[in-house]
Amino acid sequence: MEYFYVSETGSVRQNNEDSFLLLPETGLFAVADGMGGHNAGEVASALAVETLEREAATLPGLTDAELTGWLETAVREANRRIRAESRHKGRNGMGTTLTAFIAGREQAVFAHVGDSRAYLFRQGDVTQLTRDHSVVEDLRQKGVLTAEEAARHPDRHVLSRALSGAPVAPDCFALELMAGDALLLCTDGFSRLLAAEEMNRDVCGGLDGALFAAWKDLVLERGAPDNFTAVLVFPRGRG
Repeated sequence: MEYFYVSETGSVRQNNEDSFLLLPETGLFAVADGMGGHNAGEVASALAVETLEREAATLPGLTDAELTGWLETAVREANRRIRAESRHKGRNGMGTTLTAFIAGREQAVFAHVGDSRAYLFRQGDVTQLTRDHSVVEDLRQKGVLTAEEAARHPDRHVLSRALSGAPVAPDCFALELMAGDALLLCTDGFSRLLAAEEMNRDVCGGLDGALFAAWKDLVLERGAPDNFTAVLVFPRGRG
């Protein structure tokens, strides 16, 4: 299994509240984007990925059909741990996004909360697999806002769903894998500066580590006002 990753503080923020998980031996990968003052965001995102890593000891031997239930349970456990930690002074209101997948034998299963994203690259095309859990995206889905209005809306960063201790239902789904598929997980600091349409044009010449590094440089060149993290995985190799 081949993979590439980047996690940067960016040009404006003083610390990186993103976290990520790379467990190729079990096929488990994740990104998380923390929120909350006084460094609480980085605590929440770290707790989320640490929980997945801790629970991963039970992954070996599971069938593809069992992976979705495992991942949903692990995400709910991460939410429980964040709720417990948020009772500490200075951490009230902390939370995080979490987007994760497990590459099984024939399929990948995903769990998603927040506005980090998962993309599929297949045969030269890119598809966004997740829907942002944000107030603005909810309004766009209802037809209240156009895509252009949503992109400029002052509340576009406000989440409608996150791991913050309150009861939460992650979006869970499965995808049949094909040879040559690539999966990208990224936080919004990456996706807001590099649109899917732009990535789609770029991959016409092939997708590899060099292109992934060029995307990182492009985000930095465009100002990188937020932390950004991206993980690119070829579950079956590049053929």
